[in-house]
Amino acid sequence: MATHDQVTLNFTVLCEKYDNGFLAHCVETGLVSSAPEEMDAISKMGKMLVREVTFALKHNRLADIYHLAPRDVVNKMIDLERRIVSRTERPITYGHKQVAITEMTAYAPAC
Repeated sequence: MATHDQVTLNFTVLCEKYDNGFLAHCVETGLVSSAPEEMDAISKMGKMLVREVTFALKHNRLADIYHLAPRDVVNKMIDLERRIVSRTERPITYGHKQVAITEMTAYAPAC
């Protein structure tokens, strides 16, 4: 849980099956990851988000990470019946201090 000197950043991920695996799209940042398995694509996305946020905090440019995903991805999040496939929370440290927490909820179309 975040303390008074930490920030919590929430991210939404849509994970979909494609030809040879799964694509995970972060709605808020526009990041995309892929993997043969659904949970691997989601795990990769979590790691990418931590790296992106850590870099942004280090350079005091947190607002730069926000680039909305393409309209079709956003519309799918709104229109599709979906199911939560994972929720993860990852701490971000800068120096020797925990400065942020990323919270990621991943969704996939219902089967």
